[in-house]
Amino acid sequence: EHEDQRKLGFLWREVYGDKKSESATSAVKSTSEGIVRCLNCAEYISSLGPQSLDHPKWDVVSNNAAIENDQYVYKIFDNRYQPTYAKPANWLQNEHPWIKHLNVESPLLFQESDSVEVLGEPTKKRQREWHSPSKTPYPKGSVQIIRYDYLNGTHFATKASHFKVIADWITKMHEQDIIHGDIRGFNMLHPHPDPEQGGIKQSCLIDFDLSGTPQDVYPPGFSSSVIENSLPRAGKENSKMKKSDDWKELASAMAPYTVDRTESKKTSDAW
Repeated sequence: EHEDQRKLGFLWREVYGDKKSESATSAVKSTSEGIVRCLNCAEYISSLGPQSLDHPKWDVVSNNAAIENDQYVYKIFDNRYQPTYAKPANWLQNEHPWIKHLNVESPLLFQESDSVEVLGEPTKKRQREWHSPSKTPYPKGSVQIIRYDYLNGTHFATKASHFKVIADWITKMHEQDIIHGDIRGFNMLHPHPDPEQGGIKQSCLIDFDLSGTPQDVYPPGFSSSVIENSLPRAGKENSKMKKSDDWKELASAMAPYTVDRTESKKTSDAW
């Protein structure tokens, strides 16, 4: 068996065993946790050898994103067990100014293929729309990975003007008839309050998984609230996306802040 086949077989394998009562979501979660354990183990083993840039440092920051050496962010879009509803194509529109500075590329796009060797008996797979027969037990679908430049910033604004910059980015998106669809505190990056920490000089938007047009709808399961926004989400699952939703969400993200105007006007920009 070739090296590439082993890698793809691991990437594509299902969870086997006596887990008939386990939901597809739980199966994906347990598999993802297993992969994270493998990454942690690999990182530990590499730390025992000579220190070198050949041994990358990985920080797993969410269930579908990891940072390599504070240099690149990798996001995975796994559409095998159930639809992700996230849209990796949104990230690859590098002609847009709100994405261009990220230098996004897609190093992996792997779709269900009969060429992958069968590793075991299939578990029950969810129904799919197409009817072409498959000779493999693996769930149909696709896995895509995108990579973009890591930005050194903070999710917490320290100046009122930071949100003015965010508003400018939202305006640019709306001028192109594009709705961000997920404006929240953790989907913004702001400059560090201490210049010595370096990093970005201007606030920006990140995470374009759910961006769409006024003809699109919010996906099933769209959260009705997020911890860092003060108000319930403006958008509702299965409802049409509206530009006004982005502005309501920006207001909700700004609500926890207050401006300190007790000092001179020169410092009135500080929270």
